[in-house]
Amino acid sequence: IKNNSIFIEMFMYLENFSSKYFLSLIRQKYMKIISLSFSFTIPSVPSNTFRKETSFCDSLLLDIGCYPISFLTYAGFDLLEDIKILKISENGIYPLYRISKISSTKNIDIIIGCDSQYSNNIKLIFDNGTEISYAPFFYGRSMSREFSIISHNQTKIKKFYEENSFVGLFTRSRDSWIDDQNSRFLNMSRTIQTLSKLASQINL
Repeated sequence: IKNNSIFIEMFMYLENFSSKYFLSLIRQKYMKIISLSFSFTIPSVPSNTFRKETSFCDSLLLDIGCYPISFLTYAGFDLLEDIKILKISENGIYPLYRISKISSTKNIDIIIGCDSQYSNNIKLIFDNGTEISYAPFFYGRSMSREFSIISHNQTKIKKFYEENSFVGLFTRSRDSWIDDQNSRFLNMSRTIQTLSKLASQINL
């Protein structure tokens, strides 16, 4: 970028402790994870929204789908092969999508769009049957979160309070943004390529 400019994507959720924890967990336990699922849905869309569903640029696929797709990209997944999208239902002009990628070792399942209720969570399933989930996950404002572990038919639930991640986003130093700019650009490019491929499957 010319003139030593900085280009920053507004993924505030990456500043959360939970995001850093799950990114580290996935990288460390990659071979033991058999399923990753995400649900990020909203019950309605404001009347004055930019989301008009007339093209990829003003779609819920881009606006909401960028979160789970970017997270998986940051976690090291190559999503360009064998990823599929299916429209499940439609609330007026606003769709509910299922995005999936199935392989012999891992399944990825993502629900995004407009649904009957708000959802915002991540769930990992391991080869020993353990399930780990967290909600809300892609969220920037300070609030209590729920961390759940199901293992050997026992469920443990812990409450965590996360601070406003926008503060972390806007207080990062210029040098820190420049230091990881190349890797962020690569992840940004892969995220956009994946979303563009999904958009082409539904003629957006």
